[in-house]
Amino acid sequence: MGPAAITLLMLVAFAGFGWLAWRKLAIVRALQPEARLDQPWQRLRSVSRQRPAAEPHGAPRVAAGIMHAVIFLGFMSLLLRKLQLIAIGYHESASFPNAFGGPSRRSRMRSSWPSSPRCCTRSTGASSLRPPRLGRNREAVLVLSLILAIMVTDFAFDAFRFALLAERFPAIAHERDFAFVGSALAAAVSAMSPAALQVGYVLAYWTQMVVVFSFLVLLPAGEHFHIVTALPALYFRRGRPGTPGAGGRRREADGGDRRGRHAGRRAHARDLTWKDGLDAFTCTECGRCKDACPTHLTGKPLSLKGVNDRLKHHLLEQRER
Repeated sequence: MGPAAITLLMLVAFAGFGWLAWRKLAIVRALQPEARLDQPWQRLRSVSRQRPAAEPHGAPRVAAGIMHAVIFLGFMSLLLRKLQLIAIGYHESASFPNAFGGPSRRSRMRSSWPSSPRCCTRSTGASSLRPPRLGRNREAVLVLSLILAIMVTDFAFDAFRFALLAERFPAIAHERDFAFVGSALAAAVSAMSPAALQVGYVLAYWTQMVVVFSFLVLLPAGEHFHIVTALPALYFRRGRPGTPGAGGRRREADGGDRRGRHAGRRAHARDLTWKDGLDAFTCTECGRCKDACPTHLTGKPLSLKGVNDRLKHHLLEQRER
């Protein structure tokens, strides 16, 4: 595929990701200090016990948890595949060893195939499926569309790769035995001329790689930066998540018992601690805080989701000054 081209693409993408990520993390670093390095083993244990599908303020939402888990599993399977695609950029016949390649391919098919309709459903933003706490989110539509494009181009790449190379390379033929979608598509395109197959092969590869690395560059620019910051935010939290029914005695996940300056009030952005800033940039805007807020539930015009969103924009604006 061209070692120079894939190397240049990766260098540009990682440079873009690093620059955009540093723009946000530098803001966090410049905020007020706060000691969060104590009890490292307890913090690690707390992170390891975190339940991904659980609500932070209540019972699990089963359907949403399953949907998110399926998309996440498909995403992680595709991540392994991207490592292979990078290797293909340097050596066209690169494949995983047979003992691992076939089963991993089947696992990827099983996880990414059901992710496709879920991405379509989520990206349409259908009001009948969207809970009231969520508003329309163009970034979510963009990200889910990119994931869908990655999966579609991956199937197309398999089709042209199998049709062109399976007879010449036993390892690729072994992969085809496990990739039922790519194998079926390869049979459909096998009647095309070698020149047309080559064009489709190269086009599918580079379309997918450009989309993948564009996704990487976009991560730090929006709410999906939580993919990077979520685990650190959990690690550095203070105490445990609040639980329903604890009333005024409930201790917030991020230090509801803070003592000293400002008594919980922040007059300026510079009064925030670095953990406050990290939490703001980790917010996924899921709206679950609205479901757990007594003030919002009684119809008062208060939305912690809106506060967090304005805080993020304010921090970014202050950085520009």
